[in-house]
Amino acid sequence: MVEMIPQSDIFDIANVLKDCPVLPVNLIEAFLRRKGKTPVQIETILRQSVRKKIAYCDPSKKFLTEAKFINVSDMNPGKIKALWFMLDIRDSVQQYFIQNDNPHVLTFMKNHSDNDDDPIFDVFYIQPGDENFSMFAMESKYKEKPPRKIFIIIENKDQIRKLSRLNQIFDIYEYLLVSADGKIEYIDV
Repeated sequence: MVEMIPQSDIFDIANVLKDCPVLPVNLIEAFLRRKGKTPVQIETILRQSVRKKIAYCDPSKKFLTEAKFINVSDMNPGKIKALWFMLDIRDSVQQYFIQNDNPHVLTFMKNHSDNDDDPIFDVFYIQPGDENFSMFAMESKYKEKPPRKIFIIIENKDQIRKLSRLNQIFDIYEYLLVSADGKIEYIDV
């Protein structure tokens, strides 16, 4: 018996690929498992996404891309890590989008029950060596009103010391270490 897959599952993948044009397959599989999909359904959804040219699979079968010409090396690790984080806290988030106007603010999340102009939190990704520039970018972005909480994804714990000024200026809720396979370590400030 052939199982019918709702088109919304395929379009969910397409929408995420618009925000992040290269995604690891294991992230998509985790997302679909959270939606209650079985391994067979997940395989079918991935296969249909490629067959319908909504997504393209790289030769290693480890990544999906939005278009054929997108190279896996163009992957933005910060966006991937922010999406793993979003998946981890998904039950508390109603809506998210990735901002393109500021490369350091990767994810802006809102809850429909709150005022639409009042973000619940922003998620920043800061690479080693970008700490000073990131602090300047955050100070510029939040001149008027910062969100209630700010999460910062970092690559190593040594960065926290370099970002100590942020703790004095903003409500840094937690620092996060996110592995390539989606394991998240929360570091209290």
